[in-house]
Amino acid sequence: MDEEKLQQDVEREDFSPVGNPGQQQREDDAVRNGGGWCLLASYKYLIAGAIGWILAVTFVGLYWKERRVSRDREVGEILPTPVILKLAKVSYPENAQYERMIIQGFFNGTNDNDNGDEAGILRWRNQNGFWYLEVLPVTYSRKDCPIPNDENLYGRLEPVGVGLNPTSKSSCNLYDFRLVIFNDLEEGATVHFHGLTPPSNEDGVPFVSNANIFPQNLQRYRFKAFTYPGFHWMHAHTGFQQAFGVAAPIVLQHSNLYCRANKFQREDDLIVMFEEGFIYPRCAYSGHWWYKHDCSGAGIDQTDFGKLAFFINRREEPIDHTPGRDVENIRIRFLNGGSEAPWRIDGTNISSDSAMEILATDGQDVVRDGKRKSTFILGLANRIDALIKVDPSRDLLITGIQMKHSGNVTHPALRHIVIRGRDTPSTERIDIAGLPKYGNFNSTILKNFDLIRDLSAAHPLRNRSVSRSYTVWNRGGDQYGGFPLTIFTGLLTPENLENYNSTPLHGPIQTYTQLNQRKFQLPPYKVYRNRETNVVISTRRTCENCTTTKSGIRKRPRGSYEIEYSDKNADGDDTCCWEWCDVKNCSGFELEDVETYKPNNNYIPVCFGDRVRILFINSASFEGSEGHPMHLHGHNFVLRELFNVSDDGQQLVYSAEYGKDQYNISGPRVDSIWVPFNQAVAFDFDAYNPGEHLFHCHNDFHLENGMTTTIRYMHDEYCRNSLPEFKGGKNNYPTQFCEMDNCSPP
Repeated sequence: MDEEKLQQDVEREDFSPVGNPGQQQREDDAVRNGGGWCLLASYKYLIAGAIGWILAVTFVGLYWKERRVSRDREVGEILPTPVILKLAKVSYPENAQYERMIIQGFFNGTNDNDNGDEAGILRWRNQNGFWYLEVLPVTYSRKDCPIPNDENLYGRLEPVGVGLNPTSKSSCNLYDFRLVIFNDLEEGATVHFHGLTPPSNEDGVPFVSNANIFPQNLQRYRFKAFTYPGFHWMHAHTGFQQAFGVAAPIVLQHSNLYCRANKFQREDDLIVMFEEGFIYPRCAYSGHWWYKHDCSGAGIDQTDFGKLAFFINRREEPIDHTPGRDVENIRIRFLNGGSEAPWRIDGTNISSDSAMEILATDGQDVVRDGKRKSTFILGLANRIDALIKVDPSRDLLITGIQMKHSGNVTHPALRHIVIRGRDTPSTERIDIAGLPKYGNFNSTILKNFDLIRDLSAAHPLRNRSVSRSYTVWNRGGDQYGGFPLTIFTGLLTPENLENYNSTPLHGPIQTYTQLNQRKFQLPPYKVYRNRETNVVISTRRTCENCTTTKSGIRKRPRGSYEIEYSDKNADGDDTCCWEWCDVKNCSGFELEDVETYKPNNNYIPVCFGDRVRILFINSASFEGSEGHPMHLHGHNFVLRELFNVSDDGQQLVYSAEYGKDQYNISGPRVDSIWVPFNQAVAFDFDAYNPGEHLFHCHNDFHLENGMTTTIRYMHDEYCRNSLPEFKGGKNNYPTQFCEMDNCSPP
C-alpha cells in the first residue's frame, strides 16, 4: 500500500473496525435457565467514545508502522502483514450495570473479494455478523508433520514422508501470520491462543508466560510453524474477561484440495460457537463477599447474581444457512466457548444417512470409520468438526441443548442451526420464529466420557515408553473454598493401592489450611488475612455462618487430626467449612486484594523430551455431581485409560463400560477433556515445548479460585538423562528458550 492509497483509505474511513459490535454481538435476551423470563430485551451496543476519526488515525498509524516493520525488520524476508485486534468494552443504555467485552478486528491481510487461494492470507472474517480469524497456509505439503524423537529434538521441523498423503487426509502445512493486540479495556489483559501450542512466551497467560497488556498498550505476536490445519480459538486469560466475552474462533484453513476430496466447500463451512455465561460474572459466585461494591453496591439485586444467558454465535436467534447449489456436504465447526458447562449437540430431525460424521477433535483429525452420530457432547473449551450430508428436499435441524457442570437442567436452553434444503416445499420449511428457546424436559448431567471414547487419532503420538508420570487428584475442596490439586509422583492405580496414602510430591498435607494453600492463583484475586496472626485463607465465603452454604461442610477436627476427603457434607453442630476448620475464632479476618504474582509451588516437573503420563482423578464435588473440563496449555494429549472412582473415593475401578484396553497409542488427541464426577482419565503428552504451561480447569470460576497447576520444564541437575543437555539456567522462571521458527538450544 503506497502513501497516496493510504491517504485515500483514511479519507474514506476504510480503517474503521471490520464489523461493528452491534453486528458482532446481537444479544437480544438474557434468561436464567428454566426461568422463562427476560432480563433485558433488544440489547443495542453503545460504542463509547468517538470511534470514527480517532480510531481511524490511531489504527492507520499503527497499521502503517506494522507495514514498515513487515518490510524492514528482517533483511531478505517480508513479514506477513498483521491483523490488528482490539480488546474493547461495550456498555448498554438499558442497564448501566451490564457490560460485555469483545474482540474487534482491524485491517485484513487481504480483502474478502480475493479468491481465497492466495498463500498466507490472514482474514478477520464475517459470517452473518459473527467474526472469526481465518489463516490460509503459506505452503501445502501433502505430507505428515514430523514426530520429534531423540535424534531430532531441535530446529525447524519440516514435513516428512516418503510418498504423498491422499488429498482427503489433513497434511502438514506452513502457517505464518502476525497479530497486533491492542488493549482498550480499563484493566490489564492477555490473550491465550487455545490449541495453537506456541512457545510459552506467546501463550498469553499473565505472569506465567506473558506480561499483561496494560490499558492503551499493545503486544505483537508472530506464529510461524509447520502444523496441521484445525479449528482453535483465542480468549482472554485475565480475571473474568473470557466470561465477559473476550473470545473468538481461529481457523487454520485446509487447502481446497482437501475440501474437494471430502465433497464439501470451504465457503459453506459453518463456524458455530455455543456459550453459556452469567449476566454478571463477578457477582455469580463471589458477589456476596468479594465484589460487594461492583455488585450489591452498584445496584444489582442479589437475585440477579445467578442469571445466565445462552448464545449461539453471540445471539439467541437460530443460525439459518442455505448451502450453495449442488453441495453434497457441509462441515460444521463446533466450539464451546462458554464459562461453565457442556452442550449436547442433537441432530433433531436428521436421518441416519444425514447424521454427523466426526472429522476432528480440538483441531486434531480422527480416524474416519464411516460411522455417523445423531448426537454428541461438546465439552467446555472443546471443538468438534462434523460433516453433515445435505438433503436438498428438506430442511435439517440441529439443536444445542444446555447442560450443567453439576446437577440436571429441568428447562434447558435450546439454540438451533437450520440447514436449508434448496428444494424443500414451502409448506415443509422450518419456521425459525417458531423454534423454542427452552425445552420442557430434563437435560441430564454428563456422567461418562461419551463421544471421546469412540475415537482414535489420525496423527497419533510416536510409540515410545512413558518416562515420567504423575497423579493429579482433585479431592477435599468445593466451589467456595476452591478445588486444590494434590500431585503425586507416579500413577495411583488399582494395582498400586498402597500409594493412595503416599506423601504428595511437594510435601505432606496435614491440615485443612495446608490443603487450601495448595491452590495456585493468578492475580488479581482476593484472600482473607488475619491482621493479628497473618494467617491467610483463600475462599469465596466468610468464616461466620459459612456452614449455611451448600458444600464443603466437615466435622471440626478434635484430638487426632485427619483430613476428611469425603464429598458428603457432615451433619451436626460441631461442623465447619473445610477451609475454615483450623480457625477457632473468626474475628480479625479482613478481605485483601492480591496483586503480586507468586510462582507456583505445587507444579508438575518434566524434562525436555519426556513422554509424560498424567492420571487426573475427580472426586471432589459440588451438589454431588461436579464435572471439570481440564485443559493443558502448550501441548495436546492422547487419551489412554478411563476409570470409575469407587463410592468411597479411594479406589479406581476398571468398568465394563470402558474396558481396560479401551485406549492404545492411537487414542484421540485433544487439549481439553471434560472429567465427570467420580471419574478418572490417564493421558500422555510429549514434552517438547519448554517453559511453564498451565494445566487447569476451564471453568472460569474454578480457575480463578485456584483449580490449576503448571507443567514446569526442569533442567540441569534435575533432568540428568540420555537426552542431549538442554541449557536454560537454574529454572528461575520465566526463562524463554524458543522462538516460533527456531528452537535451537543456546
